[in-house]
Amino acid sequence: MKSRAKFIIGFLILLVIIGVYESKNGVIEVFNSKEHTSDVNLRGKYIENGMPQVVAQAALTLEVDNNKIIYAKNIHNRMYPASTTKLLTAQVFADSEPENGKIVYTKDAKAEPENKIGLKVGQILTADQAMNAMLIYSANDIAEAIGENVSQNINKFSDKMNEKASELGLKESHFVNANGLPNSNHYTTAYDLSIIAKNIYRYKWIMNVISKKTYDLKVGDRNINITNTNKLLDVNGCVAGKTGYTSEAGKCLVAYYERNNKRMIGIVLGSANDDSVDSDMEKIINWSYKQTDKNGL
Repeated sequence: MKSRAKFIIGFLILLVIIGVYESKNGVIEVFNSKEHTSDVNLRGKYIENGMPQVVAQAALTLEVDNNKIIYAKNIHNRMYPASTTKLLTAQVFADSEPENGKIVYTKDAKAEPENKIGLKVGQILTADQAMNAMLIYSANDIAEAIGENVSQNINKFSDKMNEKASELGLKESHFVNANGLPNSNHYTTAYDLSIIAKNIYRYKWIMNVISKKTYDLKVGDRNINITNTNKLLDVNGCVAGKTGYTSEAGKCLVAYYERNNKRMIGIVLGSANDDSVDSDMEKIINWSYKQTDKNGL
């Protein structure tokens, strides 16, 4: 009995030492060496001691070049993604259409709620115009039009989205529409969304679009100037991003940063308002860069 008790005590002490070490370093690998494959053994392993407190229900930072999660809060909790969905929509779109392709504005697109461009049914955009309107202004009607033009209807397009999600190795997501409007069967996690976001680097077209502050959309006799909904763009190293909001999802933001030649992706889901989502992002990004400097990443 005594030897068994000593073994248990020794094992518990070892666990404490490991926990302290991980808490001190605050760095956990999220991807293995194979492209797109997530390390599911890391679920629930992260330590939050010493990390900044945020309003968001879930948040994550990913140090891109070393494939490591630096900050983690509820990263496997199921969340509504709102318009951050459009980062996946954009990838399926780019896989299907060239930049000079054509998108016809549809009746169902016109029926979508704000944000929307509000064109006439039958008007034609280039694929590049559609990509800019969807990602910069977060236009729900354009995302709908993209889905219908690529796959005839949104059900078939969402099948393509889920196929893409499976290709990326996502285990915690399911999509039923192109724009992220709330549906109980449309969800993701901060962990899965970080994989979607990281894969954007493979698409120069998409990265170029989400890095723009403004865009002039010329359709028919209309010239529509749209402004990026990401207010952090070009602030303290934020080079690109995608916002999201519904009352069910709260305020959401995916942001791309570059500081001192280090790339970082931030994910914030379920924050309270415009101020808190930006503050949450800045807190976790600033803290994460300090950690990478301290740990030599």
